[in-house]
Amino acid sequence: MSDCRYFDSDHCRSCGLLDRSYPEQLLLKHQKLSSLLTQFLGYDLEVAQLIPSATQFGSRNKAKLVVSGTVQNPIVGLLDSEFKGKELLECPLHAASINVLAQELNALITSEQLPPYNVESRKGELKYIILRAAQGSGELTLRFVCRSRELLPKLRVLTEKLQKKHNDLTVVTVNIQPVPHSFVEGKEELFLSTKQFVNEKIGLYEFTISPQSFTQVTPNVAEKLYGFVENIVSEIAPRVLFDLFCGIGGFSLHCSKYAEQVIGVEIAPSSIADAQRSADLNKIKNIRFIRDDAETVLVREAEKGVDCVIVNPPRRGLGPRLIEQLLKLSIPKIIYSSCNPETLARDLAALDKSYTISTIQPFDMFPLTEHFETVAVLSR
Repeated sequence: MSDCRYFDSDHCRSCGLLDRSYPEQLLLKHQKLSSLLTQFLGYDLEVAQLIPSATQFGSRNKAKLVVSGTVQNPIVGLLDSEFKGKELLECPLHAASINVLAQELNALITSEQLPPYNVESRKGELKYIILRAAQGSGELTLRFVCRSRELLPKLRVLTEKLQKKHNDLTVVTVNIQPVPHSFVEGKEELFLSTKQFVNEKIGLYEFTISPQSFTQVTPNVAEKLYGFVENIVSEIAPRVLFDLFCGIGGFSLHCSKYAEQVIGVEIAPSSIADAQRSADLNKIKNIRFIRDDAETVLVREAEKGVDCVIVNPPRRGLGPRLIEQLLKLSIPKIIYSSCNPETLARDLAALDKSYTISTIQPFDMFPLTEHFETVAVLSR
């Protein structure tokens, strides 16, 4: 038995390694990364043992729950391959405060008459409910993803009720996603709460996090990840440090005291706003955040000189054009943080002709699953 009723009953298999011991989970991930690197590079690299998560159950700070069924019989959780709903309100991987609020969702959908969206008929309104718990402050963010603005009046009333009941529920929004495709979120975010961001502490730094901003999902491992990269940058002591795909500025803030200037680049407006607000909150003056495409900024700014680049791309990896620019600029040090070992191995193979890969350090950012984060350090 795994201590998860969803897994044991074959109801949910998202945590694919849950039936393995934790040391075995770490070993399997290490073997996967080593094998992929050898496959793409054509030679063996020494891969450090995974840095583990302090906890497995209760470690995940975010839940994305699909809403299906009917107003009278809502199902909040997952969709199977045939678009049938499967309840998932007590996932032991999620932070406890997420599950406390999740327990109320079915009753609220019925009492407030919030029609679930049906994928096949493309009718209904409420598509997803997204919950995020902030470390340190304990603040919760609740997001209703809807097909249109139709439910706004009802959700405003519901927000008032929920915030009176839950003191930790700080931010509530409606995200409008009108298009029937696989993207969970739309561009339009409407605030139902007065406050528009939560406060979170990562390591020694205070961050503000808006609903649409990306954050690492396992806070205790995120601290270790940022600390590891911070130590590397402290040894490099760069004059100019670029942080591409910087998100809310996690690497930028942690590394700022070891560089004369840090330039963070991110395309998402909410993340850039959070990053700048967090830099101001921590009274850090040597960071400049730019909202733009990573490649565009790198080409434009690198002529002023750059000693080190941190890249933390989405799962698709860097892509050939950005890799071409990195090679062309002959940057002395590249620190590559990746959540996808396949695209990491592919990109390292492309950079290998001009760089020596000195460090491969994986982190168990996604306990109980087959996924993990990896940091690679490259020297020209």
